[in-house]
Amino acid sequence: MRVDIDSSLEGDWRTVRVRILASSWGLVADLTARLRTDVIGDGRAEATVQIRQWRLALDVSGCETVLVPSDIDALVRGFELMAAAVPVAGGPQILVIEVQKLWYPLTDYQPEAAMIAMAHWIAAHLDLDDPEFDIEFDRADNRYLVIPQNGAT
Repeated sequence: MRVDIDSSLEGDWRTVRVRILASSWGLVADLTARLRTDVIGDGRAEATVQIRQWRLALDVSGCETVLVPSDIDALVRGFELMAAAVPVAGGPQILVIEVQKLWYPLTDYQPEAAMIAMAHWIAAHLDLDDPEFDIEFDRADNRYLVIPQNGAT
């Protein structure tokens, strides 16, 4: 299985590219996002997906890509996998990951690619240890199985 995950920074926006291929197709996604700090009560924080007691949040409201619920669930899952390692803002502040774009192929897409992209985005942007996943191809179900490692649940 070939695993290629890289990250690039353009201004405030970081893009993580995930390519995990065991054959002609695999887990593929590009996630472009940036980190911002909001103040609780300013109206912006309330429009986000709450991750941990209003201290970490995911904002997809300005995303260029039309995200379906499974995309948002996958991004939140990737965020949750890394949440324990993310430094938490103090006082009335909240750390927000603002998603600009989530790209993936329209065929053979699995939301787990977005989960992996989000976890790696957080690691790259906050200089944390890379998340690890066991990835297998299940021929019977014709899909990849993704199991987070290192205590991630």
